[in-house]
Amino acid sequence: MRRLLTASTPRTAPPVILTRVLLLAVLSSMSPGCDSGPEPDLTGTWTGIVQGNGNSANWTIQVTDRGGQLSGTFTANNPTLGSTIPGSFSGTYDHPSVVFSFQIEDPPAPTLDCEVRATVNSAVDQMSGRITCRYGLAVRGGTVSFSR
Repeated sequence: MRRLLTASTPRTAPPVILTRVLLLAVLSSMSPGCDSGPEPDLTGTWTGIVQGNGNSANWTIQVTDRGGQLSGTFTANNPTLGSTIPGSFSGTYDHPSVVFSFQIEDPPAPTLDCEVRATVNSAVDQMSGRITCRYGLAVRGGTVSFSR
């Protein structure tokens, strides 16, 4: 005799199906692409070139990375102008994107407010991107390329 299922009859999945679902869940959590792991760390000394408006400057930046919150110092050496400008910066890092900002005070000229947006390579030993500086109402841009 056949038993009819009604709305009040409990339905249970056969044990084989439940076992397969559980096994699939366990195996998928173990696959190599699922572990994001810790963010690569940018802490250290980076050197490179910042270019824009027909000028270039050799930069050294000393980065401290605390869980994606960046801080540090920089020195910009412009051999054409014979000047060295020191400063500090703060920013964020969410691999592979880096954003840091800083101000350059060069009296009697107005303060330069600058921002660097760069991308770090997979080996975490090079970054490149763009720099944008605001000087009063003027906006100037250029490129950055650093390595460590």
